[in-house]
Amino acid sequence: MNRLPNFAVMVYHGVYQALPCHAAYLWQVV
Repeated sequence: MNRLPNFAVMVYHGVYQALPCHAAYLWQVV
């Protein structure tokens, strides 16, 4: 029961950190 929130936090952190990278990459391409 305690593992699900941890997984959600991990995914959220991954997306939160990956988003700026993708945004910068798209900005460079465009």
